[in-house]
Amino acid sequence: MENNQKRNIFILTSLAFLGSLGFGFIRIIIPIYVRYLGATGLQVGLLSSGFMLARAFAAVLFGKRSDVKGKRRLYIRTGLSLIVAILLLYPVIPNYYWILLMRLLQGFLSGLTWPIAQTMLLESAHETKRATWLSIYFVSGRVGTIFANLSLGALIYFLEKNLGITEQSTFNYFFVLAAFLFFVAFLESAGLKELLLHPKEDSKVPETRGRFKVNHLFVFAFVVGLFLGTFNSIFIIYLKEVFNLSTGNVAYALFGAYLISFPFVLSLSLFADRKGVDKVFHVILITIITLSLIIPGIKDLKLLVIMLGLIYAALNSFVPISRATVSHLKRKKSLGENIGKINAFQNLGQIIGPLIAGIVYDTLKNKLFSLTLFGILLFLAYVAWIIH
Repeated sequence: MENNQKRNIFILTSLAFLGSLGFGFIRIIIPIYVRYLGATGLQVGLLSSGFMLARAFAAVLFGKRSDVKGKRRLYIRTGLSLIVAILLLYPVIPNYYWILLMRLLQGFLSGLTWPIAQTMLLESAHETKRATWLSIYFVSGRVGTIFANLSLGALIYFLEKNLGITEQSTFNYFFVLAAFLFFVAFLESAGLKELLLHPKEDSKVPETRGRFKVNHLFVFAFVVGLFLGTFNSIFIIYLKEVFNLSTGNVAYALFGAYLISFPFVLSLSLFADRKGVDKVFHVILITIITLSLIIPGIKDLKLLVIMLGLIYAALNSFVPISRATVSHLKRKKSLGENIGKINAFQNLGQIIGPLIAGIVYDTLKNKLFSLTLFGILLFLAYVAWIIH
């Protein structure tokens, strides 16, 4: 592996950590923040859906454009710099519709930045280790999220006790902290080097990847997006309101779930690189389907955190393995376009999921019944894949 390739992998993995650390703070804060402002469950879901709608649009728009030589580094640096500005604008007006506008802009910039970062990493990695390196990239992001979950509660407590302010007032400090972390990421991204390598397909790449069609991966990505969108929005207020947790304790609960999921993600990606993706996808999909039927009925918080950790493991394993797989399905010169499309399908699920989950949360006694609906849909897609 050449020095530029190694440098890119290191920098991109570091960017994933910094970005997830910054986003990890506001991911928990925003749903709770807008509830303080009087938002309904549907409006909370709309924040996540609007973010993902803008992200999906940008991922498709810039994915193909990034295949032009010299554009990937430019798009990544532009996205990171503008995200800094957006984060500083969040607390300017404490109004739901202002927050919604900022989420739309941040979603667009996220679609400009992260799918292209994934593409750049895939170009820098060896053919037979793509799932592994992409998994390390996402694991680095999960570590950032874990640090955010672990430290959020302690930082809120520190600010409340030492500054004598309310929990809601502490949130503005985290927007500034997140902006600082993205600024550090912007500075670090200066070291990225354009590669646009298109080597011949390595014969050691498991042949099982050829059994997948693009449509299969896109359908699975869409349904996985339904789950991810719900867990990143409605599930957060579910933990706070149903179990009567403070914002800090919500963060600790999510920290525990991520800690449980952490060992599985890299292990499954290593297995996929060595043995092929077919068996791994069976494990991932069956796990998600099963747990989606179990989680809505759990009333014990400790058991819920354990089950949440297991479904996180399956969902977060799907993301790197699917990206590595789609890179082998079409021409190399369309790599950015392909990564952009699979991100867009997942983002589409993350648009629709929180809206459905928000309506269910506001209207039904079983506030997580949406997870059961998504599990049934994934089961049907899984059966269709097996039959095909």
